[in-house]
Amino acid sequence: MDFYSLKAVLVVFCLTVCVEFAHPSIQTVLYRIEVVTSDEWGAGTDANVHIKIYGSLGNTDSIKLTKGGNLFEKGAHDEFVFVAKYVGNPITKVEVMRDTKGLFDDWKLDKILVKSNAPIVYKFAFNAWIPPNKWIKSYGGK
Repeated sequence: MDFYSLKAVLVVFCLTVCVEFAHPSIQTVLYRIEVVTSDEWGAGTDANVHIKIYGSLGNTDSIKLTKGGNLFEKGAHDEFVFVAKYVGNPITKVEVMRDTKGLFDDWKLDKILVKSNAPIVYKFAFNAWIPPNKWIKSYGGK
């Protein structure tokens, strides 16, 4: 094998290793989120809801929780799947925020369940009315 062939093999190997073992701050992962709205009267919302996920390696950017259908209704279990920055395990905290969109924007959040690449589902209890335009945090556990 000549020098240039060896160099090409090393470059391909290095690129494979670099992508496979990239620094955690640039890795992404698939998250599965379940948002449970309280079953109290008036607990549902028409507002936009955003989430941030925190872990041992940092946090995601703000992610708007959206999909087709009427979301965050009284007693609803809304599920979301998205790719975002890998924050490491354990997942230690989530923050949630709602805006004032819609006629009925008040919202009582029961809990949020988060699963990433680990075989663990992290539960974050809120059981609270979420004020508008303010990040509210919950420290979770398994």
